[in-house]
Amino acid sequence: MRYSPPGNARPYRFALLAFMLALGVSACSTGRSTESRAGADVAPVKAETGSISSADRLQGRWRSLNDASASLEIDGNTVLSIYVDTVVSKGVLRFVNNCEAQIQDPQGEFFTVADEADTLCYHLTLAGERLLEFVYIPGGKTLTYERIE
Repeated sequence: MRYSPPGNARPYRFALLAFMLALGVSACSTGRSTESRAGADVAPVKAETGSISSADRLQGRWRSLNDASASLEIDGNTVLSIYVDTVVSKGVLRFVNNCEAQIQDPQGEFFTVADEADTLCYHLTLAGERLLEFVYIPGGKTLTYERIE
C-alpha cells in the first residue's frame, strides 16, 4: 500500500520548502564581498609602520612567546624554524590573497610557508617592530613571537 498525504498537506509542504529556502539563502549571505577567504572572520593586519610590505615587516629573528626554545628566522623569502638552536625546517615564504586560491599578493594578509613536505597557510594579524602574530588557518591556533635581533 502506498502512502499519500492528505489533500490539505500541500500548503504545509510549500511553507516548509519556503522556510528552508530562506534559511539557506540567509546562511549563505554574509554581507561581505564575494571574494572567498579562508579564515573569513579575521581582522585586518595591524602594522606599526606605514607602507612597508608584509614580507619586509617579518624579516629578522623571532622567539615564540609560548615556547622560549622555539624561534623563527626570516631572511628574504626563506623561513627557518629553529628549536634549541637546531634548524628543524626550512621553508619558502609567499604572501597570498587567501588560503584557498593562494594567488601571490605581496601586500596580502595571508602567507604560506612551503617546505619539502607541506605547504602551510597563515593569517598575519600583527606585524610590529617588536611583536609578530599570525594564525594557523586550518587549526585556528594563534602564534605570537617577539623580535630577538
